[in-house]
Order: sequence, then structure tokens, then C-alpha cells
Amino acid sequence: MASAKELVCLEIQLGLNKGVENLYVGKDVEELVFEKPSYIESIKGLGQLDNLSVMIFNNTHFVTDFSFLKEDPHIKTLIISGVRILDTQFLKHLPELEFLVLDTCRLKNIEFDFISLQKLRFIAVPARPLPVLNESAKTAPL
Repeated sequence: MASAKELVCLEIQLGLNKGVENLYVGKDVEELVFEKPSYIESIKGLGQLDNLSVMIFNNTHFVTDFSFLKEDPHIKTLIISGVRILDTQFLKHLPELEFLVLDTCRLKNIEFDFISLQKLRFIAVPARPLPVLNESAKTAPL
């Protein structure tokens, strides 16, 4: 186990007015996974995790705004499953993102800025026809 010096405190905001929880993880952690029945709504402190490269959110229904991920631009793999996503603008702030999976997510009025995602090698989104790239905006609405 990591010593107290090597631990980082993440502040987890919980849904349903359940308040805030502190999650202590090793400063060198590479992967964080949040799964149902987690009441997580947002996370503060991700920027302290120098090696964090994988984030997984599985059926964490209270997270609909992932803008808190901007705090850690080093994320290379992001998997979000079974969650309603209202806005994907946070992806612009993840320049190292290589793998993006939005499995069984409910996306509404979403656009991806592929120019900001230069390193993206793999993307999986819910099956539905993709519209043609809007050349003037350099984005593709989903």
C-alpha cells in the first residue's frame, strides 16, 4: 500500500443530495473505474494524478456532465457505458485521447471536434447513421 505521502485525495460529488465523499488513491494510479451503484456526479482532484490514463464509467447514472475530466488532459482511454451524455465538449480538452468508447450511451445533440482529437485511433458510439462532416465547422454532429 502507498504511504500517506503518495496518496491523493479525490473529492467525489454524489447525486441524490448524498454530499461529498473523499476517495484516496495512489498518486501513480493509471486507471480509475466507477460502476453502478455509484452515486458519483463529478470528481475534483484528477489533475494531481500524473499517470492516470484510463477512466471507465459503467452505469454511473448520475454523471451526465463529464466536464470535470478536463482537469486531467493525459487520459488516453475513456470508456463510458450506460450513461446519458448531454455534451461532449469536454473531449476537446483531452488531447492525448486515443480510445473512446461511448457504449450504450444516450447522446443528445452531440458534436465531436475531431481536430482537437488528433491522437484518436478508435471510437465506438451507439449504432446509428452518422451525418456527413460539416466542412465549415470541422465537426460531425451525432
